[in-house]
Amino acid sequence: MAINARTAGILNRLSPDSQSARLGCELMDIWKALETLEARISAGQEFFSRTVRIEPGVNALTILASADVNPDRRAYPLGFMLALEGDAAWAGGSALRLCDTGGEPIYRFLEIPAGLLVPNTIISLETEGLSLDDEFALCLGSRFGEGLALFSVGTFSAGSPARMTVFGYCR
Repeated sequence: MAINARTAGILNRLSPDSQSARLGCELMDIWKALETLEARISAGQEFFSRTVRIEPGVNALTILASADVNPDRRAYPLGFMLALEGDAAWAGGSALRLCDTGGEPIYRFLEIPAGLLVPNTIISLETEGLSLDDEFALCLGSRFGEGLALFSVGTFSAGSPARMTVFGYCR
């Protein structure tokens, strides 16, 4: 229910005690503050969630394209989930890294060691053995106008395809 001046006046008149005589006005002030906060959030950041399918032989895969990030904003990943679609563990490479799409130096967010890429495991931020880099742990974000990509350290030659969902915001 939207609180406006008319509703606030009705609530003020319905209140029999002097302690809550301004209930309608207080609710209207809260409602206005909420609208202001929602406007600031929607103007200040854009949320994203991207799901990609990862094949073992792919060395780089764009998750959030640079074209999807305004040149004056950074991408801040908040979390992810990764799971294998089949029952074959990945072999051949040493890790997967979530980085920004810019060149050198690489802005790395996290690294998933090959030992975690096994069937019946859902990998997320809480997974033991996952390495979080400073850009993620300190919430530094990507470079301005850069998206997010997944890079393979070494070439994985075998394993079931996987699905990875990364979510966060651009600000």
